[in-house]
Amino acid sequence: MHRLAPTSAVLFALALLMPGCGGTETAPASEHDKLIDRLITQLSDASDVTRRDAAMELGRLGPVAKRALPALCKALADDAYPVREWASSALFDIDPKPVAAVPILVQNLQSKSLSMRMFAAGVLERIGPPAAPAVPHLINQVQGEHFEEHLPAVDALAAIGPAGAPAVPALIEYTRGQGHVSCHRVAKALIAMGRASVPAVVKALGDEDAAIRVTAAGALGVLAPTRGPWLKTLMATLAEKGGGLRRAAAEALGRIGPPAKPAIPALQAVLTDDDGYVVRAARDALRHIEAKP
Repeated sequence: MHRLAPTSAVLFALALLMPGCGGTETAPASEHDKLIDRLITQLSDASDVTRRDAAMELGRLGPVAKRALPALCKALADDAYPVREWASSALFDIDPKPVAAVPILVQNLQSKSLSMRMFAAGVLERIGPPAAPAVPHLINQVQGEHFEEHLPAVDALAAIGPAGAPAVPALIEYTRGQGHVSCHRVAKALIAMGRASVPAVVKALGDEDAAIRVTAAGALGVLAPTRGPWLKTLMATLAEKGGGLRRAAAEALGRIGPPAKPAIPALQAVLTDDDGYVVRAARDALRHIEAKP
C-alpha cells in the first residue's frame, strides 16, 4: 500500500477537516484540536524539516490555529532560518498584527547573529506601529558595525512611524557620506515619523555633509514645505559632483511634487547629465512635479 509522505499526511488530515470533505460537514472539535496539538509539538522536533513543515501547516490553517501563536513566537528564535521564516509567515496568516511576537523579536535584535538581527528587523517592519518597544534596539542596529543590518532597521523604524521619533538623530547621522539609496530610505523614515522630526531635520540642513543635507531637505519638503531653505538645498545638490547625490536630490524633488515647481529649470538642466540614473530620476521628478491635481 502506498504510504503518504508526512506533509501529504498533514494535508490529507486538513482536507478531512474542511466542510464538505471526508463525508461530513464539520470535523469534531477534538480531531481539530489534536491536529493543532500535533503541529505545535512538531515545532519542537529535532528535525529542521519537521519544524519548518509544522509552521507551514499552521499557517495554512489560519486564524483557527490561534492557540499555536505562543509556540510560533518561540520559533522566531529558531537557529534554522527556514523555520524562522515559515513561523513568521504563519504568525501573519493567523493574526495580521501579531503583537505577541514583539518581545521575542526584541530579544532577537540583541542576538550575536547578524542573520537573526536582520530577520527580526524585517518582521518588526511588517508588524508596524505595535513594534514600538523595539525602537531603542533598532537604533542600536542603525549604529551597528555591520552595514547589512542598517537599512532593515531603518525600514522597521519607518514602519513604526511617529513612535520611532527618538531615532531621528541617529537616522540623520547614519546618512553621513552615504549614497542615494540610504538618503532615500532615511528620508522616507523621517517623513513617516511626522512633525516630531522637523526640528532636527531643519538643523540638519546646515550640516557640512552633502548627503545629510539632501536627506533633510527631501524630508522637510514633505513634512513642512514652508520651513527652511530645503528647496535651495536640493537645487544646489543637483550640481554636486557625486552622481548619487544628484540622483538623491532629483528623487527627493519628485517625492515632494508640485511644491517643488521652482526647481523645474534645475531639473531640466540635468536631463543631459552623463549619469543615466540621474537623468531618469530628473524625468520622474518633473512628471510628479508637473502632474495636474
